[in-house]
Amino acid sequence: MKKIVIQTLVDIDKLKGFKIQKLNNRNLICLEIPRDLIKFIKDQTNITNSSIYFLMNEENNGLYAGQTDNLFQRINDHNRTFNQDNNNRNFTKIIAFIDENNGLSRTYIDYLEWHYISELKKSNSWIRMNSQPRDKKPTISEFEEPLLLDLISSIDILLFCNGISFEVKQIKNKEIFSCNKAKAIFEDGQLIILADSILPNIDERKDKINPDNNYYKEQIKNFESMISQFEEWESQGVVEKNNDDDYKVLIDLKLWSPSKACNYAKGHYATSGWTEWKNEKGQTLDEVYRK
Repeated sequence: MKKIVIQTLVDIDKLKGFKIQKLNNRNLICLEIPRDLIKFIKDQTNITNSSIYFLMNEENNGLYAGQTDNLFQRINDHNRTFNQDNNNRNFTKIIAFIDENNGLSRTYIDYLEWHYISELKKSNSWIRMNSQPRDKKPTISEFEEPLLLDLISSIDILLFCNGISFEVKQIKNKEIFSCNKAKAIFEDGQLIILADSILPNIDERKDKINPDNNYYKEQIKNFESMISQFEEWESQGVVEKNNDDDYKVLIDLKLWSPSKACNYAKGHYATSGWTEWKNEKGQTLDEVYRK
């Protein structure tokens, strides 16, 4: 077993929850900053250094990767612009990496941001909160690449210690339920729509609603809410439109109720997920888990 020593400083007074970590013999420092402490850390040493950082939403498993020339200024910008009332554009804490000597150059932080956004796109462990995919790899010299790979290795260790990894989780020994062209598992009281599921385009169904229907206004409101959610998922890299103009699920999508998941799987509102999701034996979710 390979062992690594990590030094940790925690504040047990005014900055309770603020944490500083460092690997032995490295200038790299990891800061864990709860969102409600941002305004209190302005006097921290090196807080205005350049940084590669992550905004973490612990409530819905959201993650944002970014870089900046001034960490304190940038996280204050995020604190103002990320909506705390919208769970898909929210964060609860920051995990940031700085060099004690401010040695993270623009080239380095550009490359690190590209690398970690790419890791987020491949992983099914997180909802990607970045709206820009950053597909183009920054140009670095052959002499810089070994240094950056070594730096990434150190960052990955400290990320792991803070509960962040970019693994692709495999679904094992879980009963699969189907609804329309979507597949899902039921876990911890939530329905998880699995990657590669297909969800129908709701725009077309909205246009077919009869205006003379007594529930027309309510149905339109519900469909507009669902369309807005699809747009949000698409910007996060959770879903993408396929050739048939439906949506392909790119990462496992956790929803709070079977019925809500069923609405997206069938493309209309007010369906009962407990009876619509069925396993290969034809048993409903209700029969398997509630009876």
